[in-house]
Amino acid sequence: MATATESLRLQHPNSIVPTDNLQVWQEQVENSGHHFVRALQSISPPNAQTASNTPTQSGCASMAFDASSVLLATRLEDAPSTIWIWDTTTAELRAVLLFHGNISRFSWHPAIRETLLIVCEGDLYNPLAFLWDPLSGGPKALDFSDRLSDDKLQVHWLNVNGLEPGALLVSDSRKYLLTSLAVEEGEPVPWSSDGDSSTLLSKNSPHSGDAHLDDEYEEEASELDDTFCFKKA
Repeated sequence: MATATESLRLQHPNSIVPTDNLQVWQEQVENSGHHFVRALQSISPPNAQTASNTPTQSGCASMAFDASSVLLATRLEDAPSTIWIWDTTTAELRAVLLFHGNISRFSWHPAIRETLLIVCEGDLYNPLAFLWDPLSGGPKALDFSDRLSDDKLQVHWLNVNGLEPGALLVSDSRKYLLTSLAVEEGEPVPWSSDGDSSTLLSKNSPHSGDAHLDDEYEEEASELDDTFCFKKA
């Protein structure tokens, strides 16, 4: 009979104290959009809102390893609007991302390490998604409102060999679009037509339609490092 041996234990603190090695980012929602500011003082993640006669659940609701298996993202039942990022080589907390709304799902890029996609639930987040990496200065909002409706958004990574910084398949109940996260216009993408190297995200893209839409993510994609930037030497 197979046996399991505990190799590390991750303790989610009730109070988070930011340090040089622990980034804590809080979402700010303003008329100009969604952005994140770095917390400089101790903070506690907001608890789940439940009916008075409903017991509060606890424990880890979901988790996912990045492509290197070094970073682990977790979400707790009793703190559904918070993502915790762990360095599994040291069992230390490296980043905490605090949103206003509950997080419906999150996933790392299947090949590009340290690149996390986050989707939240609620009308406030339609149609938005967020990207985070250690060098991004907090999660960056991807706003698809100029191309998609306010229906529930579905966002998935495209696992294309050699394509960096990555690409997404995004859809609502009626349309879908392929979205390249390339920073520069003219960077080649797998779906470009004969000789056309324009990115999917160009606002002047000729490849638009009710069934297949092309769009451009104008947020600046952060440069990815070969190693996790918080890891101690």
